[in-house]
Amino acid sequence: MDESGPSEIVLPDGKDVKMLTWKYPNGVLVHHDTSFNGVKFNGTDGKIFVCRERLTTEPEEIAKQPIGPNDIQLMKNTGHHRNWLDCIKTRRRPNADVAISHRSVSVCHLGNLALWLGRPLKWDAAAEDFIGDAEASRWLDRPRRAPWSL
Repeated sequence: MDESGPSEIVLPDGKDVKMLTWKYPNGVLVHHDTSFNGVKFNGTDGKIFVCRERLTTEPEEIAKQPIGPNDIQLMKNTGHHRNWLDCIKTRRRPNADVAISHRSVSVCHLGNLALWLGRPLKWDAAAEDFIGDAEASRWLDRPRRAPWSL
């Protein structure tokens, strides 16, 4: 989802929704869970846990499966600084270029805005604007002092 974003941000309600949740147009749900440091992917065949130090799977056999020629293959991460220097030399696109980083941090900002406003939000990722919510949209920019403008 590097070139897109969620379509809805849902606040926890204490009943059905246990934690801040981002809903994506393809049906993927992302939950903010502070019980561990990392990312957990829940799939139909198991789970994958990723953090800076390790990758583990349940069941363990998932990590041993070879990646097929048509599967999405991620670039090897040698660290952001090393990758940046390597890309200067090779002219390749970095693992996390500015566009990917923008989309990644936007998800966090959207969650914070939903929490600050105290309500769920609908998001148009292509337009990068809230749907039918002028109050939320005013947080996307701020007035600038003359003579500064964009």
